[in-house]
Amino acid sequence: MSPASDDRQLIRDAQLANMRQELLAPVGAIVGYGEMVREAAAANDLEEIGEDLDRVLESAHALYGAVNKLLSKDGADDLFAGKDTDVVQKTLRHDLRTPINAIKGYGEMVLEDLEDLGGETLRPDLERLLDETNRLLSQLDSIIDFSRADGEAEGSEKTEATAAMFADLARSIRPMDQDP
Repeated sequence: MSPASDDRQLIRDAQLANMRQELLAPVGAIVGYGEMVREAAAANDLEEIGEDLDRVLESAHALYGAVNKLLSKDGADDLFAGKDTDVVQKTLRHDLRTPINAIKGYGEMVLEDLEDLGGETLRPDLERLLDETNRLLSQLDSIIDFSRADGEAEGSEKTEATAAMFADLARSIRPMDQDP
């Protein structure tokens, strides 16, 4: 591998690590709220909404798994294999939006049914879950937007500065047994 290719790989790995960090916090919150709401529904004998809450929770866990898989080293290698960055970004958006939209859809259905079922105690946590889901959905494009150093991105000073920072950081943290 050439030094330029090594730098691109290191930049990509750093970008994916940053992206994973930005995604895991809100996804973890969504999973947590989903678990709280499901437990509260069971404790309050609200099994009428149990199936929909199970779907919310399954989708939240699927989202968490997708973030971990897609942005792991092996998952990233598979994701990028022979594809340009625009295709990768499109794949990430699709693979992450699918469970996000399921969480949102089922969560909104449950929210509509709460009053009729006497489940108003679930409303605050369910609304927090939906707020976090909506926030993640609105930020997804900016989180998944790679600042590329390979000349594919629009040439802004911020993009070039970010790419240079990633390259410098990546070079400085190479294993000690690697030649500079």
